[in-house]
Amino acid sequence: RPCGVELFTDSQYVGKGISEWLPKWKANGWRRGRGKSMQAVKNIDLWQRLDGLLQRHRVIFRWVAGH
Repeated sequence: RPCGVELFTDSQYVGKGISEWLPKWKANGWRRGRGKSMQAVKNIDLWQRLDGLLQRHRVIFRWVAGH
């Protein structure tokens, strides 16, 4: 059942991955880069799993400073 989730992370990699990069990766067939330098997204299995969860649930991401 879909639900609302508020996710806190201190990882800029995760935050930018979700908010900026993931839509581009999907549009590019889960590849990153440009032209001949396009490469498969690292940790693609995890990003695809996360994408599936994002499609099902209402997720709000919050970046917090690390310790």
